[in-house]
Amino acid sequence: MKAIRFKGYGVLQEMISLDEIPVPVPADNDVLVRIVAASINPVDYKIVGGSMKLLHRFPLPQTLGFDFSGEVSGLGKAVSDYKIGDLIYGRVGDLHPGTFAEYICTETKYIAPKPKNLSHEEAACIPLVGQTTVQALSIICEAKAGQKILIHAGSGGIGVFAIQYAKYLKMHVAATTSTANVAWVKSLGADEVIDYKTQNYLELIKDYDLVYDTLGGKTKLVSMQVLKPGGKLVSIVGPPDKAFAIRMKLGFFLRIFLTLMNLKINSTAKKYRIQYYYWLMQSDGKLLAEMTQFIEAGAIKVFIDKTFPLSETLKALEYVKAGRTKGKVVIKMVEGA
Repeated sequence: MKAIRFKGYGVLQEMISLDEIPVPVPADNDVLVRIVAASINPVDYKIVGGSMKLLHRFPLPQTLGFDFSGEVSGLGKAVSDYKIGDLIYGRVGDLHPGTFAEYICTETKYIAPKPKNLSHEEAACIPLVGQTTVQALSIICEAKAGQKILIHAGSGGIGVFAIQYAKYLKMHVAATTSTANVAWVKSLGADEVIDYKTQNYLELIKDYDLVYDTLGGKTKLVSMQVLKPGGKLVSIVGPPDKAFAIRMKLGFFLRIFLTLMNLKINSTAKKYRIQYYYWLMQSDGKLLAEMTQFIEAGAIKVFIDKTFPLSETLKALEYVKAGRTKGKVVIKMVEGA
């Protein structure tokens, strides 16, 4: 089968290749999936660039990709809740990427039946952005109807889902985006759309309950100013914090290192009397199945910016890395499915 693999950490163009490798054989609790489509997320190029080595190091060469939609084509001995031919989607485990390929084996705990109202291309866009957002807002921040939330980068893959999900929760939503995307982000349901090129959100909104940070850097620190005392900021952009290190059972010295890296963030949060959280999604097939219910009810629309064949995955990764996407970018493995 064909697969996109990276052979080392460094520049995308130098590290990625399209290789022929054997079709994997499912372990007892695995399904073998014929992948129809996969979607790209920033973590994919960040892994190759080496920025994730602190958390995970992969045996090389390693096939890239986490999100997928496809069809069950093989079963492990212990699998009883799926059958060959089932249409599924999912986000594979942190330590086992490999969806930029024609086949992958994955544990059933990471998958769910594909939403009936979505194509494979659309379904492949959901798992990472959807689970990240649902976990960050509903589980970590306990978001409630009537609360006010600021979502950064409203036209990106995460932002598009987050705006719609926050409106599904009946929240008041403000979102930042560029001039060209203001009208489109408004059409997603945002109550207030802030053009970051011509407007300063610090002058326009205040006393918010939540901030969903998808950008990191200075944005994370500055955004705390829009929150009311007791408000919450959840960021999906590093560095990880001590709580994350404990949850992931990282070593003592790494916990100390991450604590030191977060001193400014934590002191700023204390200054504004708000709560700060770092979140890295945990793939959960049961949660994905729950999400399928409101997706099939029409609460979420999927927007695909561009679709690339597997052979042009490098071009797709470079396009996403440039940071100008409007929705998601998809890799399609097969035609006519």
